[in-house]
Amino acid sequence: MPIDVCLSLPLIDRVKELSNIFARGNLQELHNSVVLVVDNIFGYSCGTEGWALHAVNEADEPHLFGSIREFLSPNGRFLEVLSSRLTLEFPSIYHDFPLWLLSTDSQNSVWSGGCKQPRTHLSLNAFTYYMFAFMCYASYPKWKQELALYDFENSLYRTLFDDYLGFYLYTDPTTVNVMASKFHILRAGLQSPGYQKNFSNEFVGEYMNGSTDTCFPDFRLFWQTEAVLQAVCEFLLSWRTTDCSNGIADLPKNTSAVIPSLSPLNHVEFSTKPTVCQLFLVRSFLKYFYFALFNNTNSNCFQILQQQIIWNKFLNYRKYLYNNQGVIVSPESSIPHHNIMNRFSRFIVYCFQHWPFDLSFEVVLETWLSSIQPWRYARFPQLHTDTRFSSIPWDAPLNLKIDNENYSEWLTFVARHYSLYVGLLLLFMERVTKIDLHVCRNAHMVYRVTKVFSQDGFKMLLLNTEKILSEQQHQQDGTLSSAIVSEYQREQSGLWNPVIISTVERVLNCMMIAKVNLQSEIIKKMDKFSSDSDGWFDKCTKWLCSFLIFDMDNSDENVNKCIFYLTEGIHSLREFFAIQEVCFSFKRDSLT
Repeated sequence: MPIDVCLSLPLIDRVKELSNIFARGNLQELHNSVVLVVDNIFGYSCGTEGWALHAVNEADEPHLFGSIREFLSPNGRFLEVLSSRLTLEFPSIYHDFPLWLLSTDSQNSVWSGGCKQPRTHLSLNAFTYYMFAFMCYASYPKWKQELALYDFENSLYRTLFDDYLGFYLYTDPTTVNVMASKFHILRAGLQSPGYQKNFSNEFVGEYMNGSTDTCFPDFRLFWQTEAVLQAVCEFLLSWRTTDCSNGIADLPKNTSAVIPSLSPLNHVEFSTKPTVCQLFLVRSFLKYFYFALFNNTNSNCFQILQQQIIWNKFLNYRKYLYNNQGVIVSPESSIPHHNIMNRFSRFIVYCFQHWPFDLSFEVVLETWLSSIQPWRYARFPQLHTDTRFSSIPWDAPLNLKIDNENYSEWLTFVARHYSLYVGLLLLFMERVTKIDLHVCRNAHMVYRVTKVFSQDGFKMLLLNTEKILSEQQHQQDGTLSSAIVSEYQREQSGLWNPVIISTVERVLNCMMIAKVNLQSEIIKKMDKFSSDSDGWFDKCTKWLCSFLIFDMDNSDENVNKCIFYLTEGIHSLREFFAIQEVCFSFKRDSLT
């Protein structure tokens, strides 16, 4: 059946027929069909609706859900052809990915690279082309406004996202089994995608700090992992400053208009870019990424020799990821290195600075709290628990004490990314002074942060980190880079500096005022109820009616919850920052 006829079939039949085509089609036919099939899946071109991966869920459409998941899974027919037949066996076959879909930083880097001819696309192998298109989905202008978190987190797209991260970041044991079964193919066809640089011994040695057990060929075994990480950087940890509506298969004809001149990012413009669904995916990615970096699975856990070989090679590659927190290098010297954690830090800071002052900030907050607790995901990514961003139980106790075998790893991580702890906490505290703490979910956000920072051993971990950073300011041969120490100096010598203490005191003042106002509201209701001249039956009837029709955030239950969150938060903040007394300026808000 011709591919164009197949793509017009009903979706369930389309998936079945495509599976047959990719099972027996010749390479030329498959090469010609990749762009058409990818565009048909995601609906990027004008007039196409795609497969609506964000709208398909297992509960409502189990057969369709299972069929598409099987076809698009890492071991499915489609990606098997893309990653093996079209990419490994024929590495010279490339597909053009529109340049305007990349992040603004990457676009600017390409266009400022001094190339003589204007570029409108990147040449990608089949697997990387698909992965770029997949990761682009949640931020693509055509779809992003249709994505609702409540549906998205149970959707087929989210399931595939987890499948890809689990497989290509080796958090799923299936990956090792599959790679071991294909070891002869991998050895014969080692290559890196066209968008990424083949690692040289000099480069590897530089970034591995001269580690002698680094083996250059092993890195190229994990080109698919690198492609996935590159796609995450481009589409989840980045943004474009203009919304373009061109399809993935149809590039703008006027190349001079592809890359518009950029102006400083403003609040209104930024607030239309990342969505709660994009932040949800970022948080899921961090959990997988941390598990890949910090889990201590030994190769002896695998029974077959080839599996042990593959796992040992991945552990070697993981050293590179760990030491650089995910450095990905592109072939063109004009494109900057994408350090995943640096890119995430920049992304989350902009979210804190520009996100609207509404309850959707919960998703930003929870993403940040996950990012500063890598130890929670060292044993398991914790992805199949309740993922809602409101009313989440506080984090279970963890052993962060100095006798923990991984304590040095946590110290190093916190030192490298100390701005995530200091700078983001300061931004959050400043935000708290501008939101309505009488709203239960706003009070809950403050409560969440105070509970995380009040974990047993967390404060001591931060103090020990500051001690290390402070000592290395005066050392020439410290284990941490000068850039990290300089960043610490810019943060005004740590978490207990006067600027943060002053901000925390203002937050405590706001929390105390809100708490007193809420307590006054309850007292007024009780006084009104007790002084009412109606009989007890009428009083009970009025109370029941008011309970049923009250707005949730103004109900007695939520008022009590809000008071609880504020009380606990005040206690935790005072204890963490050793603030004994604060002179509160009581200006009670109007409650009418």
